[in-house]
Amino acid sequence: MKRILVAPNSFKECAYSTTTARLIAKSLESMITDSEGDYEIVQFPISDGGDGFLNVIKKHFNTVTRYYNISSMFDVNSIICPVEYSAEKRTIYIESAKTVGLNLVPVNYRNPLILNTAPLGELLIRINEEIESGHIYADIVVIGIGGTATNDMGMGLLSEFGLVIYDPLGNELQPVPKNFTNAFGIEDPYIDLKYKIQVVADVENILLGENGATRVFAKQKGADESGIEMMEQGFTNLLNILHVSDEARNTLSGAGGGLAAAFQLFFNADSINAKDFILNYLGLASKNSNFQLVITGEGILDNQTLLNKGTKIIIDYFDGKNCDIFFICGENKLYRELDFLIVVELNKYFNSSKESIENFPKGIELACKMIIKNMKK
Repeated sequence: MKRILVAPNSFKECAYSTTTARLIAKSLESMITDSEGDYEIVQFPISDGGDGFLNVIKKHFNTVTRYYNISSMFDVNSIICPVEYSAEKRTIYIESAKTVGLNLVPVNYRNPLILNTAPLGELLIRINEEIESGHIYADIVVIGIGGTATNDMGMGLLSEFGLVIYDPLGNELQPVPKNFTNAFGIEDPYIDLKYKIQVVADVENILLGENGATRVFAKQKGADESGIEMMEQGFTNLLNILHVSDEARNTLSGAGGGLAAAFQLFFNADSINAKDFILNYLGLASKNSNFQLVITGEGILDNQTLLNKGTKIIIDYFDGKNCDIFFICGENKLYRELDFLIVVELNKYFNSSKESIENFPKGIELACKMIIKNMKK
């Protein structure tokens, strides 16, 4: 029997990995004929902490969904935020993209200089209150970090716990990045949680510098060059005020616009790297890895993919295991070929990216036809 692994990541602002895996498997099942022998198709949707994290958790662990009303990050309204709960594991799972995600912000409101992560802090406090009151029983909160609209080094979140930023005259500053360069003093937050925080980050990049949170990701969140420079300087200023050493700065994560760094600095959070999360926590490594064909993918294939994101972990794990690896993406921006990877770009089947997104199921079907054709060679 030939075995096919379908292990995509989410296609950002288009389809979650669970939906994509199901569409791929359905297309393959309809195209593989009896004359081609027996096939087993294994659906294993993945997440590296970003968009679709909760869907993957629910798929693999059959968790219960709970809902919380929390503040919107860009207006006075509230949003309904889901979390996943496993009574058996005594664990709650949060997806940062469901609290401060880019997908939650209309395009005309996307400006990381004036947005912050306060809604996530609000959620953490609400969960703590429910644990204290005995409404739920949890020892661990696992937070998938990625897909955020924010780039505030977690200052908004920390403000919910009492952190205050002051200017040189002692005036309180709103904890948003446009104010960080004017900060002169910080009053530390008071954190007393009844649970341990674990963080799953969607990328492995540092907080500062050319490969840091701001310079790599802030533009796609709506920042221009002047805003990027202001945020980079603001982060540096805050770290100076907090007396974070140069050595310690090099260990701070840039995931989620520096959100992961806040958990490192103030919550003593444990970090689960995306590789360990996918292979061990979700359990891919425990599967029989004797696959003849592996299909992964995400919305855009580019240099960010190579920052050990979920799809790169799949590629690396199966490279050299005598199987064909296909990568389905909406758009290929890598501009170089990888010898061990066959890339299928959905945009090439349509006249525009917009048309490709609107016809995503059809694109997946056409991609699977190409994959089946290559299988027969």
